[in-house]
Amino acid sequence: RTDKSMSRQLRSLAILAALGLAIVAPISLIYAESGPFSLSNDTQIVGLSMNVVNPDGSVTETVAPTSYFKKIENSFWTFVIGIFLFCASGPLLIWNECQAARYYRMLFRARNAIRKSQRCEKVDVDSKPLNKDGKLVCVYGTADCQDAPVTDTIFDFTLKNCIRLNRDAQMYQWVQTKHKEGEDKVRYTYHKEWKSTHVNSNGFKNSRGHENPPWWISRLDSRTMDVKEVSFGKTAEMVLHTAAIQTMSWYDSKDLSIPLDSVSSTVESQRKEAKCYAYNQASIFVSRDGNSTDVKDPNIGDFKICYTWIPDSIVSGEPITVMGKQVNRSFGAWSDGGDFCYDYCCQGIMQFFLSIICFCWVGGSAKNAYAIGGDEEEGLTDDSNADYKTFSAQDESMKTKGWFDFLSTGKGAVNASALLQSAENSERMLQLVLRLAGWLAMFIGLYWIFDPILTLLDIIPIIGPIVRFSVWALCLLVTVVLSLIIIVAAWITSRPLMASLALVAIFGLVGLSSWWGHQQDTAAAATAPTHHHN
Repeated sequence: RTDKSMSRQLRSLAILAALGLAIVAPISLIYAESGPFSLSNDTQIVGLSMNVVNPDGSVTETVAPTSYFKKIENSFWTFVIGIFLFCASGPLLIWNECQAARYYRMLFRARNAIRKSQRCEKVDVDSKPLNKDGKLVCVYGTADCQDAPVTDTIFDFTLKNCIRLNRDAQMYQWVQTKHKEGEDKVRYTYHKEWKSTHVNSNGFKNSRGHENPPWWISRLDSRTMDVKEVSFGKTAEMVLHTAAIQTMSWYDSKDLSIPLDSVSSTVESQRKEAKCYAYNQASIFVSRDGNSTDVKDPNIGDFKICYTWIPDSIVSGEPITVMGKQVNRSFGAWSDGGDFCYDYCCQGIMQFFLSIICFCWVGGSAKNAYAIGGDEEEGLTDDSNADYKTFSAQDESMKTKGWFDFLSTGKGAVNASALLQSAENSERMLQLVLRLAGWLAMFIGLYWIFDPILTLLDIIPIIGPIVRFSVWALCLLVTVVLSLIIIVAAWITSRPLMASLALVAIFGLVGLSSWWGHQQDTAAAATAPTHHHN
């Protein structure tokens, strides 16, 4: 009996082994060469790679495929990062909408502050004094550096009548580009490019023939140099300091002349073979070995140094506009009250519906929403109280600091409404970018949360890819809907008055449509023929 029982157990084990082989054998044949459990030579060199230099100098790197268990390990870390991205995306979307609402509120309060302080778009401080200390003003006038120089310490030269000087230095270098070809091959190609930072060719896959020299002009970089202060307004006699100067960004090379001798002496002191050539009045080409004379035909290691500037009104012949808070004889950043409420907005109901339908819609103010008035100080009615808590009886200095500061400049005589509109356009672009970034973080995070499960299912030939694509599509749909809900909720909470009006309008339309449908049903029932039974 004992022998019989043992033989039965052996037969059972043999049957189970045969069934196991019957299941495993087809999978082993299918994945014999490229499967995750492959026992080919490729899988025996996991972590190693083989580089092949092509005739054109590029490199093709063949790497061993990642083992199946290594993929499972990597998917765990992907899961952790996915949870973080998904949890962070919602607060990012909410923060973006609230910050945008605060910024738009600040812009409209700035408009009302201008209406209250000067009652016109702009004031000419060349012909009028300015006595609005502590208040937001928009003024334009002559900006004069008065012989105060801007110094380039690298090349030891100075420029007068210059408010800001921008230097852009680039060296001609080899650059490596990575291209993925399939799952196990990476191709590295090389091309020449002007770069503003040094590219270390020692890290190239194929550095032979692609060597970059060191950044051989000492301390040379791209930077902006500013004058210390600028006299502003012939009659008002104001002064522009660093805060206002750093908001200027209309760089140009017109009327700018860079002394070639100063640049040449500095360059040749560091490398005797180097030669400098001016290819326009504000740009200099530096040949490292003196073999090239044209910036269009450079050699590796050559430099091009381009200058742009913001001249004062003496050179440009144009005034400069400043919009900010007057602080004695200068200007500082203006801030509205620190309360959160945003009860006034020039957006209409249509913008609300569009924000619900498409989160890429960031709206826009109504036409002439920031209009202040004419160029004269008379004839404009002061309606600054139209905005919630814009002004009160308390002293301006007693107000709490707002979320944002406003200090802006413009080239020429620019209206205050134009500066406010430009600031709004920049904020709306940032709002759109952050909306898309928040949704993308939510989508990637949710998809990565499923990565461990998807990695386990990748072993199944047909089902794995189908499930992965289905999860991808589901995550796309869920995150788009969820992002819309979060954006709309944040939009509503940050605009209580507009949201209330919009909700009243929505409920009104729903009630009207229900009433109209009921009336139609009643009329149809009254006109229907009546059947009499004998």
